[in-house]
Amino acid sequence: MKNYVVAIGLIGLAVFQSTEISAHAASFSVSSITPGPTPYISKVTLKVASLKLVNGLQFTIQPKPGSKTKPVSATYTLSYLKSQGYVNQSKSEIIVPVFGLYQDYNNTVLLNTVSQLLKSAGGGGGGYTNDKVTIKIQTPPGDDYAYRHPTILKYPDTKNLSYSFIQLKSWVYGNTPIILDTDSEVRWVGTAGVGTISSILYDNAFYISNGGSGLIRQEWDGHWSFVMDYYNDYGVNNTGHHNYDPGKKGFILEVNTDEWTECVNLEVDKNGEVLKIWNFADIIKTALLEGGEGLVAVEGFVRQYDDWFHNNAVTYNKRDDSIIASGREDFVICIDYNTLKIKWILGDTAKAWYQNFTALRKYALTLEGSTLPPIGHHAVSITSDGCLLLHDNGLGSFNQSPGGSSRNYSAARKYQINARKMTAKEIWRYDAYQYVYSPICSSVYEDAPNNYLIDFASVNWGQNVQLHGLDAKGKVAFIYRYDGCDWSYGWNAIPIHMENIFFE
Repeated sequence: MKNYVVAIGLIGLAVFQSTEISAHAASFSVSSITPGPTPYISKVTLKVASLKLVNGLQFTIQPKPGSKTKPVSATYTLSYLKSQGYVNQSKSEIIVPVFGLYQDYNNTVLLNTVSQLLKSAGGGGGGYTNDKVTIKIQTPPGDDYAYRHPTILKYPDTKNLSYSFIQLKSWVYGNTPIILDTDSEVRWVGTAGVGTISSILYDNAFYISNGGSGLIRQEWDGHWSFVMDYYNDYGVNNTGHHNYDPGKKGFILEVNTDEWTECVNLEVDKNGEVLKIWNFADIIKTALLEGGEGLVAVEGFVRQYDDWFHNNAVTYNKRDDSIIASGREDFVICIDYNTLKIKWILGDTAKAWYQNFTALRKYALTLEGSTLPPIGHHAVSITSDGCLLLHDNGLGSFNQSPGGSSRNYSAARKYQINARKMTAKEIWRYDAYQYVYSPICSSVYEDAPNNYLIDFASVNWGQNVQLHGLDAKGKVAFIYRYDGCDWSYGWNAIPIHMENIFFE
């Protein structure tokens, strides 16, 4: 490897191994670059003429030539860097964590000092730049081989796509989650050594299950910390059976307890403190009994210690202060956030909930026109125009009888719900010409209006995973197929943003 001796700023000379640096006269210089815990993270140490002149530091990683992805960039306030132990005042040194690097590549990175910090309404960071230095960071190969060479079914044309980065939720790889860009490049992986199904980007960090009854906070710079354990106080024995989703005041964990399987939810804040609890067993059992159903029949439907509901996604709808949950075995259900009373149910009326229980039929939404109900479903969310978005797998129930209908294809569907009229109308769908069947797992999410990411996570029962991106014009921006990978490689995928991240 070559050594480069470069004059930088007003400070003098520095030596770097496999790192090129160029700069004009500046108030800071780069004194060292240290590899981070993964190839996607490095720590850049700056020597600063005066800490009093710096309010923040910013880095920007240039995309590869020809890429239409947005540059990864982040701004750190000096106070944030101090709080994380990245400032040595006696030596006038600042460490800048640079994350989102390409693996096995000579990355071009722009570093800026920021004199006056600005924060946009969208959460991005910026400010008035004092000095700039461009550096090269050579990274080693990563070990996440399965994600690096997909079969490209549609070459990326992402110039009109609102997102450039994808949080791929997997548990087969021991560092959750995997972050891809829309060129299918791996750009970041977790460092906590946990392969878990559950993760969410919240408060500028990833919250993941620890694989048991606890919660972990995973930082972008590679640090991670144990947040909370929920067994002693709440009887939770699994915080990672499915998704973590946005809530009203925090985010929602879908958990198992010693008594209940896949029907209990905890809303928690960034410190892991529990804000609210709901159990769909209690909610549905109460509605059935109040509706005059017999106790024996009710307990035969809402079964303790059994996966009778299979809650795989939950989301908060601020428009009517409600929680919407996907219970794959039964239906999509909406409950009032405060009273926990059922507002409506959307689902296949050939299933047990409708066929066997008159008390639940009154909550069923009437489908307008040619609208199809979701059968097996995942990834409920609310779109920018207030509609319900979900992934309809097309597979009937495993654990309820009758199990309802099944189809031979899967689809992303968007429904317009009229709660006053108790109707549902499908207003958009993407079914890949009905050629793709993904019976379990899978997801669809909207980024900017009408920009979608669809994850067919279990094509033909685990032959491959497919990621499809759609822009606002309805054009397919990319399709990547990961052959030989089942749902454990990416059971759910959601667009995220790694441009203009602001740490304060």
